[in-house]
Amino acid sequence: DMEKMQGNQSRCRVISEERSRCRVISEERSRCRVISEERSRCRVISEERSRCRVISEERSRCRVISEERSRCRAISEERSRCRAISEERSRCRVISEERSRCRVISEERSRCRIISEERSRCRIISEERSRCRVISEERSRCRAISEERSRCRAISEERSRCRVISEERSRCRVISEERSRCRVIREERSRCRVISEERSRCRVISEERSRCRVISEERSRCRIISEERSRCRVISEERSRCRAISEERSRCRAISEERSRCRVISEERSRCRVISEERSRCRVIREERSRCRVISEERSRCRVIREERSRCRVIREERSRCRVISEERSRCRVISEERSRCRVIREERSRCRVISEERSRCRVISEERSRCRVISEERSSAPLSLLVPVFLITPLYISTPGLQACLKSNQGKACYFCCHL
Repeated sequence: DMEKMQGNQSRCRVISEERSRCRVISEERSRCRVISEERSRCRVISEERSRCRVISEERSRCRVISEERSRCRAISEERSRCRAISEERSRCRVISEERSRCRVISEERSRCRIISEERSRCRIISEERSRCRVISEERSRCRAISEERSRCRAISEERSRCRVISEERSRCRVISEERSRCRVIREERSRCRVISEERSRCRVISEERSRCRVISEERSRCRIISEERSRCRVISEERSRCRAISEERSRCRAISEERSRCRVISEERSRCRVISEERSRCRVIREERSRCRVISEERSRCRVIREERSRCRVIREERSRCRVISEERSRCRVISEERSRCRVIREERSRCRVISEERSRCRVISEERSRCRVISEERSSAPLSLLVPVFLITPLYISTPGLQACLKSNQGKACYFCCHL
């Protein structure tokens, strides 16, 4: 019994291995189906690639046509630009003429401004002269007022002196006061006249008193003369200063006039420079216009030459493209022939593989059938206690082709399978 049990276990192991082999075979069949589908897809992809190449060639041709159209558009745009440039040049000429007119108007306005400024300067000079005249008149009036005040002071001093003559002691005091008062006297003529009147009035006085008075008056006269001389010096210095100031003013006026003249001359020189620069610019512009005309003619000639060259280049490129296309077509033909050959070789290889796989499968099936026959013979000789109905076995174990063939051969009869409990 133990030997039978061990034999049954070994048989069950063999059956499980056969089942695993059958699973592997089913997986390989599914893989072969997937491979056949992938090959069909690769064929479709290769056909699509060939179609895409044809489409790419057609697109390249369309691109060439579109490039030629874009070139024609660019040529038309350049012509329109040249027309716009010619219109802008005509506008620039009109603008340059207007600018020259505006410059002439601006020069005339600047001249009018200079004339108005010179008139305003002349008005200011006349106003300054009138102011100087008024100042000189006011100074003369102030001098007359100061002379009248000095005369009134001299008359009052002479009256006080006549009153104080009776007292000899007070004479010295009066003399000192007169000296201090006589220092203020400015003009010698007014004082001399007052002194002569005093002499005529004081002749009644005694000779001694007259002598003393004469001495005192002479002393006071000397002092007054010295003071008047110093004042005259100051006045002469003031007059010289006024003369210097007037000379400086006249010099400043002459300098200002010279500066204004220099400004006018510099402005006229700058205007002449601007005019000369404008003339040189106009000459340069004329030369540039003549050059531009020559350049435009040369450009038109160059454009014609470029167009002809571009046409020749296009023809050459089209010829080279045609050559390349013919070469590519020949290459594509060779490649297509090689691909067809490769496909035939691959198909033959796949067929050989399928044949080899089918042969191996047939061998496996024949081996399984022989094993199933052995198993069926062993079932007939196996005891009933070790037989188990097939209904207790899970459907996963019935996936092998040997068991399926066994079940089909029995057709619903009780089929038993040996297994180790």
